[in-house]
Amino acid sequence: MRALEPGAVMLAVDDNEAHISAGRSQFGVRVLPELDFARPPVSEGDPVELTSGEFSEALRQVVRAASTDENRPTLNGVLLAAQPEGLRLVATDSYRLAERLLVGRAVLGEGQEVLVPARALVELQRLTSAASGPAAAASSGSGERQVTLSLGEFYATFCVGDVTLTTTLLGDFPNITRLFSQCFANELLVGKEPLLEAIRRVRLLARDTTSWLHLSVEPDRVQLTATDHERGHASEDVDAKYEGAELTMQFNPTYLTDGVEGVIGDEVLIEIEGPSKPVMIHASRSDPYRYLLAPRSI
Repeated sequence: MRALEPGAVMLAVDDNEAHISAGRSQFGVRVLPELDFARPPVSEGDPVELTSGEFSEALRQVVRAASTDENRPTLNGVLLAAQPEGLRLVATDSYRLAERLLVGRAVLGEGQEVLVPARALVELQRLTSAASGPAAAASSGSGERQVTLSLGEFYATFCVGDVTLTTTLLGDFPNITRLFSQCFANELLVGKEPLLEAIRRVRLLARDTTSWLHLSVEPDRVQLTATDHERGHASEDVDAKYEGAELTMQFNPTYLTDGVEGVIGDEVLIEIEGPSKPVMIHASRSDPYRYLLAPRSI
């Protein structure tokens, strides 16, 4: 359909073929029996509603940290866990860990948690982004639309407008609570956009798998450098406020960018323990979004 020229399209279906015609183009596409197409299961849990804009923002912040390695299925998902404060979303690929708390959202039962495939949530993110956009708000006549979530023993179902998405739940998520309990001795406060722009420029000479981004912190600046022995080197300074000992760390530039992009606001707080210890990226200590990133050992 995308390949057709603009104009009227005629579509007719019989038992064997879908007949498509437009202008001088004629197509006959084989069809499969309807009975061969499995009906999606229905989640039996009580439906609850989430605001599409808030949930979409949480997915944007967290889903990117889930693993894409199919040999590690428990890391291919996003944990939805009930907390006294609200609904907690967590994802990790073992190199970085993203967490977002939706304060006051009582979606699951007390202490309940489920592991939803990240691939399904990427599709849900597209649906919620469209549903929370200006056009959707105008068509609904009542502002922002809702996401309806139903949970069963093995399935989760999300409804956004006229679209229903059902996905199989995954197994147990690893216990990562202790990772957030560490203390950080040093603080770096830097503008979000200046830092992102510097990373984008410097990483042009950093290959994610062979060259890492060096981040050096001093009292009034952070310096980003990258070197590729075949192509050259790059460096850039960004104004910042830093309290602590001067040190240098190395990061995967894609993972660092993902963490900084997830922060909402004009400034990014990066808490640092040491050159070989994970750093915490967020807007402030009270921010419901947290991103833990492990550096490369120097």
